[in-house]
Amino acid sequence: MKNASAIYSELVKNTALATAFRVQCYYKAGRTLEAMQDYQGALDAYTEALYLNYNENEVKSSTVPVWVNRSALNAIDIHLRQGGSNALNDAIFIIRRLKRLNTMTAKELEDLSDYDFN
Repeated sequence: MKNASAIYSELVKNTALATAFRVQCYYKAGRTLEAMQDYQGALDAYTEALYLNYNENEVKSSTVPVWVNRSALNAIDIHLRQGGSNALNDAIFIIRRLKRLNTMTAKELEDLSDYDFN
């Protein structure tokens, strides 16, 4: 798994690659780091996926929304599983970022708002 993590880390640095591919690599890096129980590293990878410089066309006409949304949902899940005094605020911050990016449909956002935060 360390090899996979290293490969993803190199791929995301390559700005010549398509944004959709890079965001997918951030997501997969996050999943790999989660499997290695490096939750902070996974959160960092998911956060990078949320904050790449997306242009409007990329968000509307590619697989970017899929990987952004998956990254966001996994980050929310980690925050809530780890708990702590800021966990809920961190989750809400991510939801607001998704709303600004406009990568989720209204129905998906509504479903997300029904998430059991207990």
